[in-house]
Amino acid sequence: MSFKEDAVGLCSSCAHARQIINDRNVSFWLCRLSRKDPRFARYPPLPMWRCLGYKDGTENDESRSDHKPDTFLGELKN
Repeated sequence: MSFKEDAVGLCSSCAHARQIINDRNVSFWLCRLSRKDPRFARYPPLPMWRCLGYKDGTENDESRSDHKPDTFLGELKN
């Protein structure tokens, strides 16, 4: 596991997460699920090791659009 993965957790590889770097070079992780689902924090506390909305961001772009927020991580892999 890399330093980034240790410090950020699941967000570093989640399709719904976007890294934001401000003008002072401070990094934040935005959860785009927070726009439509209040269960998700806009800027979640890190590291995030468990998340109902996690979706592997290493998959192709077409598979990123079929998120089901009520699904657990183990069920997303099936």
